Amino acid sequence: MDASSTDDRRWEAVNASVGLRPSYERCFGKSGTIEPDAGACVDIEADYQEERLTVTYKEVVASLPKSGAASLKSEEVLWIKQRDAACGKVTGVERRACMTKEAAKRATILESRLMGSGRAEAVGRKADDSGGEAVGLRAAYAVCLSRSVATSDFLSCTGRERAYQDQRLDTVRQKLLNRLGADERDAFEGEDHAWSTSMSGRCSPPDEDGSIDQVDSETCELREVAERAAELEERFRN
Repeated sequence: MDASSTDDRRWEAVNASVGLRPSYERCFGKSGTIEPDAGACVDIEADYQEERLTVTYKEVVASLPKSGAASLKSEEVLWIKQRDAACGKVTGVERRACMTKEAAKRATILESRLMGSGRAEAVGRKADDSGGEAVGLRAAYAVCLSRSVATSDFLSCTGRERAYQDQRLDTVRQKLLNRLGADERDAFEGEDHAWSTSMSGRCSPPDEDGSIDQVDSETCELREVAERAAELEERFRN
C-alpha cells in the first residue's frame, strides 16, 4: 500500500466524520492543500454546509425549552468567535474553506445532539453505503428514518429533508442561471422543466395509493431532487 493511498483514506475519513461530502475533495490538490482556482468548488460546499448548519440549529432550538434555547444561543455566539479566530489567519479561498469545515463540524455536533449522542455519525455512514451521502442527503435524515415507527413519522422526516433539498436545488439553480447567457438560460429552463415533468412521472403514486405508496412517492421525489442538486453542483464546479 503506498503512502498516497493511505493519505487519501485518511483524508476521506476525516472529512466524512464532520459531514463534508466526498465531492469536496476535488477542491484540493494531492498534498491536501486548497487549489488557488477552487473558489467555485469551495463555494458549493460552503453553501451546503451553511444551510445544513442553519437548518439543524433551528431544529435544535425548537426542541429545547426556553432556558435551553437561550443557553444554546450563547453557545453559538461563542462558537462564532472561536470559528472567526481559527479562520482569521488565512484569507481568500483558504478562509472560505476553513469556515466551511468549521460549519460542517458544528452541524455534526448539533445533529448528534438532536438525534442522540453518536447516532448521527453511525447512521450517516450507513446512508453513505446506500448512496445517500453521494447525492447530499443528510445524516440527520437517515437517523430520523431509523427512529420512525408510524407512516406519519416517515412522512415528517421526508418532508423536513425535502424542504432542505428544495432550498439546496434552488440555490445552485440560481447560481447557474446567473452565469448563463440568454440563449443558454432558455435551454437550461427547458431542460429543468423536462426534468421536473419526468420526475413527476417516475415518482407518481398509483391512482388508488395507500399510505406506503405515499411514503414511496415522497421518498422518490426527495431523492430525485437531491440527485438533481448534486448534478447541478457538479456542473457549476466545472
